[in-house]
Amino acid sequence: MSSIAEEIAELKVASAAQTAASQALSQEVAGKMGQIDQKTHENTAKVDSELAKIQTKLSRIVMTRNQELDFEGGFPKSFAVSANVTIELYLAVTEHNVKSPDAVALLQEVMQDTGFNLKPMAYYRRGFNVIKISWVNKPGWLCYPHAADDAQSLSIPLNTFYTLGSFTKILSGGLLSGAEAWAKGAELGKWKFCNFKASPSGFGAYSYLHPIPSTPTGEMLVFLPAAITGHIDDGSEWFPNIKIGN
Repeated sequence: MSSIAEEIAELKVASAAQTAASQALSQEVAGKMGQIDQKTHENTAKVDSELAKIQTKLSRIVMTRNQELDFEGGFPKSFAVSANVTIELYLAVTEHNVKSPDAVALLQEVMQDTGFNLKPMAYYRRGFNVIKISWVNKPGWLCYPHAADDAQSLSIPLNTFYTLGSFTKILSGGLLSGAEAWAKGAELGKWKFCNFKASPSGFGAYSYLHPIPSTPTGEMLVFLPAAITGHIDDGSEWFPNIKIGN
């Protein structure tokens, strides 16, 4: 009996040792898997980071016309405007280092709201206009700059990395979420550097250029609306850039 009891005890010890070894092996495997997962995560993050750098370092080329909003015949040139929408010149910002007090005040307000340095006391390569957009009777769309490659098109190709943006401040009303175009991220009562960043989307793909209102009436201030190649997060890099259209 003692021999059988001893054998049983030995089997229990062996089983416990095997169980412990199995658990240790499982823990080691889990640890290795965790290390592999961590490395995979780190490498994926590195690839995403490098891709993001490439996207921001692409040559900056303006894909739309008249980013400066120059006027001709009472309207911005190369700029389509929907029915029930009016556009008026709100303020001219000159290229000179001595700008009007109103222009300096507006640029300082934009800098305070956005945190980007727009250098209001510096010379600019050229000046630009700030416009006021007003709408009534809830139009289907507001307005948009013509594409550089096709003055009749209300869209641009969606097979490159680009940013569709502007500096915008909503005074009243609002825009339809997901259909803000160059006013993506605009807020009521505050200047925003709006920047919708797009990536290649396949054969035949395109993106509309016009914001759609969500309210029957509204007003907003806008300057430098455009589509520009590359992904741009820094508003101080938005202007000027190389243009391929008038």
